[in-house]
Amino acid sequence: MAYFTNFQNSLFLYSDLFTEEKQKLDNYLRILEYSGLDRIIAETVTKSIEKGGRPPYNPFRLFSAILFAFSKHSGSLRRIEVSIRFDTRFMHLMEQKLPSYSTISRFYNNIVVARQREIFSCIMKEIVQKYNIDISEVFIDGTKFEANANKYNTVGPEN
Repeated sequence: MAYFTNFQNSLFLYSDLFTEEKQKLDNYLRILEYSGLDRIIAETVTKSIEKGGRPPYNPFRLFSAILFAFSKHSGSLRRIEVSIRFDTRFMHLMEQKLPSYSTISRFYNNIVVARQREIFSCIMKEIVQKYNIDISEVFIDGTKFEANANKYNTVGPEN
């Protein structure tokens, strides 16, 4: 069942989203769809719905907007709220729904922070599998580090 990739065309508001940008967002949503996050999010959200209250926003789309915000800017929850209201990419991700700061904060703290290691590992496994990334060596900023403690030590003239 598709949780993240519910493609419904809209007539207004974010119609100026370029085709290339929309394809990037759709690929991003497909990665989330195939990563298996639906199980984690659905399990956590079901527990919170049983407590009562009005139905929440689409938790899968809200998660995708939060994750996208962390990749694009600082990840301030207030800034995420502003982005959802005014950035066409976020409007596309949220299907033009406008959650408040408190809704974003509650979702972020109860789901994303609580299960961050599991969420991160699911996403990384899908990215590694989809793009055939070799993770046998680790590079930081394109630099390969070597563990040889005395490699650059110099010895002065002998006495």
